[in-house]
Amino acid sequence: MRRETRGAYIWFVASAIKKFLVPNIEKMSRTDIEDILRIFNKHRSTKFPNIIEQLKGNFPARVDIDRSILKILGFSEKEAHQLLNYLYPALTKEIEQLKTLMEG
Repeated sequence: MRRETRGAYIWFVASAIKKFLVPNIEKMSRTDIEDILRIFNKHRSTKFPNIIEQLKGNFPARVDIDRSILKILGFSEKEAHQLLNYLYPALTKEIEQLKTLMEG
């Protein structure tokens, strides 16, 4: 439900965006909301490298944000650690393969 583009952009079809699964802030606890705001304030001035560098290097701000989101979604620290250790290399590989395909 997206259009292929070149470069760093993706064009999503509006109907697909409406189906995205996102946390419902109205159902989140005050603690979860405070955690999100704390993480945002901690990293809002951080200059992030490109996504491949973030994933390959376990960029601290990326890890901090992802662990916080996983915690809010109900994962334990151990589960979040295991998931990110699996997910980062898998995402890196997928992105690099897509990049290679796009280069033709």
